[in-house]
Amino acid sequence: MQCDVSNKENIDQQASICQERYGPVSILVNNAGVMYGGKVLELAVEDIEMSFKVNVLAHFRTIRSFLPSMQERGHGHIVTIGSCLGLMGINQTSAYASSKHALTAFSESLSYIAESSGYTGVKTTMVYPFQIDNEMFAGCISRHHTISQSVMLSQEYADLYRMID
Repeated sequence: MQCDVSNKENIDQQASICQERYGPVSILVNNAGVMYGGKVLELAVEDIEMSFKVNVLAHFRTIRSFLPSMQERGHGHIVTIGSCLGLMGINQTSAYASSKHALTAFSESLSYIAESSGYTGVKTTMVYPFQIDNEMFAGCISRHHTISQSVMLSQEYADLYRMID
């Protein structure tokens, strides 16, 4: 199934089809992400908005679609794929880094809500991969350049991991 996660109606439609076709969802992995590079004043407003639609709002929407049945069944797991760039900004990534930073707070809040509401069977996990050495992050350099270069994932490694997964 394909879904345009920047489109609320498409998320609702695909979530409904998914649950009708396959039954209740036990694991939700929110892994969509877009990055528009550039300096704050050079970024198009539409690109900033799309960063937040895909990188943050889509998470709210998919969780609202699948969490209720997880709560009813007392079983489920929500995995949020953030980014190390949500913990530290680097040049040319202001929209991306700030949207991924929002996911950190969102994921933490979600885990507290599940815990304090008595939904002990619903778990959350936040994943912080580092940037991949590819065109998406070309020209993005951290203040900690030496450290970030040593942990940057090669495109080949990321492709291999995706094939195994």
